[in-house]
Amino acid sequence: MDLTKLNKYFPDFDNTLLVTRIAQELKDYDIIDATDSMDELPRLISDEYNGKFVEIFVNYNDNPINDTSGIHNDIEVYYNVGNSFTEFDSKEYSMTRLNELKEDMKEYLS
Repeated sequence: MDLTKLNKYFPDFDNTLLVTRIAQELKDYDIIDATDSMDELPRLISDEYNGKFVEIFVNYNDNPINDTSGIHNDIEVYYNVGNSFTEFDSKEYSMTRLNELKEDMKEYLS
């Protein structure tokens, strides 16, 4: 996976191993690095399937950013409909639950 955008916008990001693992686990969904300057965390995105796509945000390893409820998650996933980035649903995963993420994506995108 090309991590040029991640490296550009998050040069000190310490969890690229998890990003690479996610991309490998989800290779059937053509995951790309879609990180941009507006993102708080590195962002991966899937190809669109049946009008749906998935955004995956990966947190820092050593100094994770907390969500609005004060909890930090390794991975936060937004399940979207259409090309407008309209959130349909979201879910948090730990790095030990990549198989669950893969199954959820398979179900959602099919």
